[in-house]
Amino acid sequence: MTLDQWLEKKGISPAEFAREVDVARSTITRLVRFERWPRLGLAQRISKATGGKVSWDEHMTKVSYDE
Repeated sequence: MTLDQWLEKKGISPAEFAREVDVARSTITRLVRFERWPRLGLAQRISKATGGKVSWDEHMTKVSYDE
């Protein structure tokens, strides 16, 4: 499950989730839009906050590497 799918399923806004994992709202927004991927520490906090439901393998395949 990707982060955007998890947030939608739980009815949580990116801003709410950003506060929960202690990052800027824009960071979560970029992750949800597949514009970037998290560093290890953030990925671990997101995994913990989502009960391990977010799959970073799935997220990574959707991130555009074109600049």
